[in-house]
Amino acid sequence: MDKKKWIIKIVLTAVMAIVICIAGLLIKKHFFSGTGNFVEENIIGREGEVTTVTESTLEKVIKKNQLYTAEYPYNGYATICDEDGNVKYYVAYEGTVKAGIDVTRITVSMDENTNTIIVRLPQVQIEDPVVNAGTMEYIFQKEKYHTETVAEEAYRYAKQDLADKVSKDADLEACATEAAKAAERALIEPWLSQIETEKAYTVKVFGYGEGE
Repeated sequence: MDKKKWIIKIVLTAVMAIVICIAGLLIKKHFFSGTGNFVEENIIGREGEVTTVTESTLEKVIKKNQLYTAEYPYNGYATICDEDGNVKYYVAYEGTVKAGIDVTRITVSMDENTNTIIVRLPQVQIEDPVVNAGTMEYIFQKEKYHTETVAEEAYRYAKQDLADKVSKDADLEACATEAAKAAERALIEPWLSQIETEKAYTVKVFGYGEGE
């Protein structure tokens, strides 16, 4: 691989940090699937009458799915050295990590005096990151390091490098939390417009540890 192009690819890793947040806000299709049918089947009565807004009906809507998960892209590179600390080669890779919340652990409360619905999310769960082995590219310091076992070794180092990056990425949990909060509002507010016509509710969604 051309060294100049390879270096440019590594520089783009910084740009991916911005993409992570954007991706988290866009990937919600798993969370919203089937919401319309659920409202019709479980909230609207057989004769077309709708129930009033209660904590129990809200929980039915919110906890329809077991887990809301978004996938975030990562690019990176790892440096592989020999036992003496001399660089053998560099490997660039692409990977992903999934982060989300357990919907069953969401809590809902209502303040009837202020018509406020309060939703509290559990802590974000981050799954083990995944390296796409097919994306790995190398720069060898010496040709002798280009062996039959290099792919296996490089994958191991790339996976560890990605795990280290994810563990140090404070923005990942924050972005996943904001994505889940946006998803909750986008689910509840349209539902309220179908259920209530006389009351105007305010929806507040808090991430783990917020608003306490």
